[in-house]
Amino acid sequence: LKHANAAKHQSIWHKQLRINEREAALKSMKEKSARCTAEYMFKFMSKNCRAETGSKLIVNDHTKPLITALCFFFSNDPRFETELGYTFSKGLMIRGACGLGKTFLVKLLKDNELKPVHIESTRHINEVVSSEGEYFPPVGSLFYIDDVGLEATEVYHYKNQKTWFKSFIENYYLKKLPFNKLILSTMFSGEELENKYGVHIRSRLRHMFNVVTVNGKDLRK
Repeated sequence: LKHANAAKHQSIWHKQLRINEREAALKSMKEKSARCTAEYMFKFMSKNCRAETGSKLIVNDHTKPLITALCFFFSNDPRFETELGYTFSKGLMIRGACGLGKTFLVKLLKDNELKPVHIESTRHINEVVSSEGEYFPPVGSLFYIDDVGLEATEVYHYKNQKTWFKSFIENYYLKKLPFNKLILSTMFSGEELENKYGVHIRSRLRHMFNVVTVNGKDLRK
């Protein structure tokens, strides 16, 4: 009887511990959400830009739309939908020519406390697939896939053909995983992506992502 009572009390204690942990996690998330506003994200970007380059964050007619979209998206600001016309149910596809700051701006937000980001290029992922046979995306953070379209469509691991990006998008879509956990960057148009990956992948991408187009001159010059 003592053993049964002890087991019962232990079970109650474990249950209460899990409840307390969930409540603490929810409280922490609410505090982060209240603290990590769009203004916080912009200040975070500006501070990191100064630390990394020694210069101020460039905000002009070409960079401002992407900066605004990123700050609203990362902070869950309702203006992402009401003002910009996007939806939080989708991820971000950032499209534009080389040197416009697509990846640089996301890197400035990489370590924010509300939505940290894991960044990989498609070419690096292909190298991992070629050497190890598979690449496993990160868990618990946003996943940024850089340079979509610049990688080889097919790679080989011990003569086994691999098509990582195409397979990743298909599986992610069919498993109904959260699209808003993904960010892509590409230099290519929808038609060019269709020519590389096929009409089905282009259709999936259209359904999965808000498209943010970046224009302007190469900022690296």
